[in-house]
Amino acid sequence: MSAGSNTEEKTNNERVLDDSTDIVLIQSNGLAQEEKTGSCASAVPSVNGPSHGAGSGPHSEDQDTLTNGDSQRSVHRRPTCEICMEEESKYTCPGCTMKTCSLQCVQAHKTKLSCSGERNKTAFMDLTQYSDANLLNDYRFLEDAERTLYSNKMVPLNRNRSQVGAPYHLNKRCKLLMTAALKRGVKLRILPQGFSKNRANSSFYTVKSDCIDWHIEWLFATGDSILKVNDKRVKETTILIDAVSKFTNAVQFPHLRKSLEGFQKADPSLCRYLLKVEGLPANMPRYFQLRPDLTLASNLMGQCLTEYPSIHVIPQSHSMDSYAIISKEDILHMIPSNARHMVIVHPELEVKEDLETKLLNPQSSVYFPSEAKNDVETEVLNSQSSVTDVRCS
Repeated sequence: MSAGSNTEEKTNNERVLDDSTDIVLIQSNGLAQEEKTGSCASAVPSVNGPSHGAGSGPHSEDQDTLTNGDSQRSVHRRPTCEICMEEESKYTCPGCTMKTCSLQCVQAHKTKLSCSGERNKTAFMDLTQYSDANLLNDYRFLEDAERTLYSNKMVPLNRNRSQVGAPYHLNKRCKLLMTAALKRGVKLRILPQGFSKNRANSSFYTVKSDCIDWHIEWLFATGDSILKVNDKRVKETTILIDAVSKFTNAVQFPHLRKSLEGFQKADPSLCRYLLKVEGLPANMPRYFQLRPDLTLASNLMGQCLTEYPSIHVIPQSHSMDSYAIISKEDILHMIPSNARHMVIVHPELEVKEDLETKLLNPQSSVYFPSEAKNDVETEVLNSQSSVTDVRCS
């Protein structure tokens, strides 16, 4: 009985120790949690000995080891620059994927490798490596192609020009209009797109009927002011006096009745019609007088125009002091190309210069400086003297 009782007592003691151990473990875990949260809980005695403090024991050492490991994993060293091989790289080239550290290294790698620094948008990509990023890049590439195609349609590029310096901003309508005007003796110049005069121009050439419908800007001299009226699509076969007399009709143009009151009583055939001559200096405005009994095509023959004609209508009672008519002397100050074009149709304006005047005229196509002329005369005299010496000998 004693042996059995001892065995049973030993078993009870082990159960008590196990229960106490469980209690101690639970309390020790609670203590660890309280230490983690920063509370100052009292230590609970354990069968294994006194509990360790917050800054000592195997728990704190493991925590320090983990902290050091996290700091080592957080530090990531970048690759070295592939140009200078000294500093850490900061940039990656989209074209050749070379690592660089500064602007100098970026420029040096472009020079050495002839790299443009742009990603090759049409490079081959294996289907197994194709990702969403590649799909997005292809979509943007198609958008750029569509944008470039639209820009080329809106603003033509400088290509397929017949000669160097020829205008490249002309469309088919403008080219047909310029060609038809040149056949009729009119030198027409078209301004680039964006100019207000280019936007307002409504002149059009009809190929089927071989007729030009001109956009005309009428400038009526009314007292001290000038009234500007734009007339769209006036056929070139229209008589000049018929084209301007319609504006004096108060029924057709009631908004011009008060402004053109002086022209309603005057005879349109007695008015003077002037066209400003182009190609002269800005401080030398000159005008060419048109005939009201001729057609618009006949009056514009031999003229140089920019976009469309601007015709001044001067009543008989108005002074002509501010309107100087072009003369032969003014042709010498005109642009040579415009002067040659006007003189062909209007030979009365041609200035017949002698050879010496043409050589000394800077505007002439055979201009010869006076200094060079003196040198030539000296050479001629020297050659004549040498010939005389040879004959005497």
